[in-house]
Amino acid sequence: MSIMSEIAAKGHETFLMNMQTGKSGGCWFEIYEDTGFGGKSLRLDGPSEYKKLKTLPGSDMDWGDKIGSNLVGPNASAVVYDDEDFGGDHIDHYGPNTRTDVSGDLDDNIDSLRIYQA
Repeated sequence: MSIMSEIAAKGHETFLMNMQTGKSGGCWFEIYEDTGFGGKSLRLDGPSEYKKLKTLPGSDMDWGDKIGSNLVGPNASAVVYDDEDFGGDHIDHYGPNTRTDVSGDLDDNIDSLRIYQA
């Protein structure tokens, strides 16, 4: 079914909700290279955990120490850490539907993360 016919069949709002939840049921975490949701981006389906961000599925980029902003899906929450293997002194939590420019000690300093079903 084409996008236009799906919009017509389901209605605009239902189509947008399906786009947001996708195959992951809304449990996802999208990372961006730059603040303001710019640069390269990658959507990670959850629930899942990543001890290291050097080799993420679907990306040829080393994401360690490169995340400037993130989006959290409507049925997800995420915890980020400033060291690999879920360690470090700086940890942050993002709830469902959060749009965040990473700031402070975690700006371009995230090295592992966990995505939970909300």
